[in-house]
Amino acid sequence: MTEETERLLFEILQYVRASAVTAVRSSARLVIDSPRKMKVYTAMKGDKTQQEIGVATGVPKATVWRYQTEFLAAGLASPPNKYSPNSKALFSLEELGLTDEGPTEEPATAAKGGAQA
Repeated sequence: MTEETERLLFEILQYVRASAVTAVRSSARLVIDSPRKMKVYTAMKGDKTQQEIGVATGVPKATVWRYQTEFLAAGLASPPNKYSPNSKALFSLEELGLTDEGPTEEPATAAKGGAQA
């Protein structure tokens, strides 16, 4: 593969990722809705089995499996494939607008429940 081909593929990848994260960001907030799910999602780098993720995060293997199933269904992860032997998170929590404390939100500009004085 030439350097020019690699550069073009990288640019295509960047564009596709930017488009995809915009499409899944709102659903990600609904799916990755707890600190436990955030830990599991972050641990899904494609190199660890469900058992290994469970040990690393303290989440039972059956729960890891259930979370991964949700992440796959929501388009937030890829299934095992030729390049990744285990399920892999497609985005970082930061890309999805999530942090360890939960969803990041814009600061409120008006008081709840009524007009400002």
